[in-house]
Amino acid sequence: MHPLTVKCFVPAVSSSVVVTSAFSSVLLNSERADRKFNLSNYKELFTNSNYWIFLRNSFKITVIAILIVLTLVPAVSYSIARNFQKRYYKMVYYYLLMGLFIPSQVVLLPVTKMMSNLKMLNHAGLIILYAAFSLTQGVFLFVNYMRGLPYEIE
Repeated sequence: MHPLTVKCFVPAVSSSVVVTSAFSSVLLNSERADRKFNLSNYKELFTNSNYWIFLRNSFKITVIAILIVLTLVPAVSYSIARNFQKRYYKMVYYYLLMGLFIPSQVVLLPVTKMMSNLKMLNHAGLIILYAAFSLTQGVFLFVNYMRGLPYEIE
């Protein structure tokens, strides 16, 4: 047997043993085996909870944030891509690019404190945060795409 096959086979076997041993207690439990399949939990979710309100709020926040990003990213990216030889636009691009290197876990607590101090722990604050965090990645991708386009296409 090839050594690489053994290196791949041993972790697969050990992980399958762990998984099957974890579920063996569930499968052997007689109380679980007697239960019938039902959808009562879903019925309770859709009728006795605020699920539809939460879904509507999530949809509203997402759609508005996406519209803001779709409006700002192409405009900012176009101006940076077409004026990249100028110092100001290059600095703005690199400043936005630095946002990609900061992990979101590092920013989470200070941003939460800042939004709390500004009394923005609501839908508007969440929309602004989503748009701001999406701006760096969107501008990075879109600027490089637009710099690859020839000027004649405009």
